[in-house]
Amino acid sequence: MNEKTKEMENQEINLAVKDILISLLDQVVEGFNIFDSYHYYCDYIGDYRKWSKNHHYRLSKQISRLKHLKLIEKYQDGKDTIIELTPIGREKAFQYLFKDINPNIPEQWDKKWRMVIFDIPEEKKSIRDTIRQKLKQMGLFQLQKSVFVYPFECKELIISLKYGYCVGKNLQYIIADSIEGEIDLVDYFIKQGILKNSHLN
Repeated sequence: MNEKTKEMENQEINLAVKDILISLLDQVVEGFNIFDSYHYYCDYIGDYRKWSKNHHYRLSKQISRLKHLKLIEKYQDGKDTIIELTPIGREKAFQYLFKDINPNIPEQWDKKWRMVIFDIPEEKKSIRDTIRQKLKQMGLFQLQKSVFVYPFECKELIISLKYGYCVGKNLQYIIADSIEGEIDLVDYFIKQGILKNSHLN
């Protein structure tokens, strides 16, 4: 096998792993369909399911690989084969999911602020740090250590974080009509290319 063929095969393996984990994630976020507003991932999961029907052998190999890596659990329940994400697999799936997702930017701004406030205990420090990093990646401004601000609707993404990291009421989403120092916030989001002058009219 030459290097180019090997590289393509590794990319296909990584893609399959990503698809499987995100597909399983869609099943475990109870009461909330994480993919409702993100058609990219709806299509992504649809493509994976088509792929899995045509590549049963490769799918079986990847399931075995994920089990070996302790990202999933596989067991029998009567005649049914059950596959579930482990806590490590759940975290990995969310890493894949949030890597490319950012809040939508509408054409108009309602002049309100979305605030994300969290108070996560010290024993969950790694989760707290991960959530803080995710919020920054999504474009939210860190107003205080555990307070982030964004001008547009991002509730569904925040709910995803709540369910995905099992932090419940320790993470709150608030809509505020105004914030002290909001002129500086507007200037920041304009510089980031999130707010435009047309949003201020």
